[in-house]
Amino acid sequence: MDELLRQLKEKAGLSDEQAQKAIGVFSNFLSNNLSDDQIQSFAQQVPGLGQYADKIPGGLGEKLSGMLSGFGKKD
Repeated sequence: MDELLRQLKEKAGLSDEQAQKAIGVFSNFLSNNLSDDQIQSFAQQVPGLGQYADKIPGGLGEKLSGMLSGFGKKD
């Protein structure tokens, strides 16, 4: 998540607040337009995504937490 924020700020010239909002919009889009199976498939292709599920806005983080439940999460 930190890497995505960094790249949005660097490559798109966004402020920290703008980058966080962009991630929120993207998360909302995925949450509203992908089936649970598609979200799970996406999550499994992103190594370590489970450890950031609680930081992902728009309800997507909650879906991921439930789907991955410990899969790649750090305790």
